[in-house]
Amino acid sequence: FIGAEGTLGVITAAVLKLFPKPAAYATAMAAVPSLTDALTLLNRLQTASGGAVEAFEYMPGNYVEIYQASHPETRPPFDAPHDVNILIELGATATRDATPDESGEIPLTALLEQVLAGMMEQGLVLDAVVAQNETQRAGMWARRESAAEVMLSQTPRIDSDICVALDKVEPFFAEMETRLQRLDKNARNISVAHLGDGNIHYSVLPSSDTLELADWITETIEDVVQGLGGSFSAEHGVGLSKKPSMARRKDKAALGVMRQIKTALDPLGIMNPGKVLP
Repeated sequence: FIGAEGTLGVITAAVLKLFPKPAAYATAMAAVPSLTDALTLLNRLQTASGGAVEAFEYMPGNYVEIYQASHPETRPPFDAPHDVNILIELGATATRDATPDESGEIPLTALLEQVLAGMMEQGLVLDAVVAQNETQRAGMWARRESAAEVMLSQTPRIDSDICVALDKVEPFFAEMETRLQRLDKNARNISVAHLGDGNIHYSVLPSSDTLELADWITETIEDVVQGLGGSFSAEHGVGLSKKPSMARRKDKAALGVMRQIKTALDPLGIMNPGKVLP
């Protein structure tokens, strides 16, 4: 039933596998020249830490600008604005990585600082701030976790939740910028992304609130995603809002099989009716 969004049955019980909460975190904001450089940073951190990267979140400059405008009491992430801002968090479960040394520094934090410093010397990181306490860490996360607030404050708005391979994230933004200018030269995009898995919350702020323009922009996003081998639906599912996308993009034979399964398991159509299937 995973991925069926409640259309094939009702969950009556679940077994959870638990993982230890990290004993220590190392958190930072980093500004990099490009998304390609951000992925280089991600790979180096994963290699150096043995896969301890727990979050790698992309916030473009215009997102940070809107957040700061609505939260003037907070400090910006850096002294100067940057186009590509990354929130990084590593988690340590091993005692050796989480126990402070004689100077009081956590080894995982020292490792994060070392990788960032090395990439700064190469010009692949432009600026970086490492959280020195829980208050600073919470402030970094508050900026990213305000994404819904930031997005909802902008109208009119066309939202999407898409996913592409990591090396296709930068080409997606570049291609969308080109096509968006053809459709609506005054439109802007405002996005955040779970850059570690290629999941992009891509929103467009069009110059007018017309259904026709919204449809054009939505289909253009789908075209670009499909051309890059990605998915028009990532972590938020299909529900009602993406049923038109399902009709346009999903293989017709696959849709037919899905309808047959739905009919076999839910002949009365009472399981979350009207969702997912167009």
